[in-house]
Amino acid sequence: MNLSLKNFYFRWTQNLILIFVLLIFILSISRIIFTFYFGDPQILIQHKHQVLQAFLLGLRFDLMPLAYIFSVPILVLNVGWFFLGKNTIRIVRAIVLLFISSGLFLLLATLIVTGK
Repeated sequence: MNLSLKNFYFRWTQNLILIFVLLIFILSISRIIFTFYFGDPQILIQHKHQVLQAFLLGLRFDLMPLAYIFSVPILVLNVGWFFLGKNTIRIVRAIVLLFISSGLFLLLATLIVTGK
């Protein structure tokens, strides 16, 4: 196995997982800010259990588009692992960046349009 391809694979996989977790954190923090900005504190305290269930449901809904966005780059990285070649790193990098940037753009556009 080519050492530079191995380093490339593990570094990009680690970066993709880090970006995935960071986006989950950002979406969760925005949901918490939204809830406490527009929610009545007395009602939120009275219904703690339902608020917690709503946050967990929101986390599930946030994980769904992020999983779709990050599935193709992870698959491309794993397929690139088996096809060693001169241009493998360049092709895999281009495909991963294309899917991540277009997916995040679509996610941002959806959030802006729906007003979430």
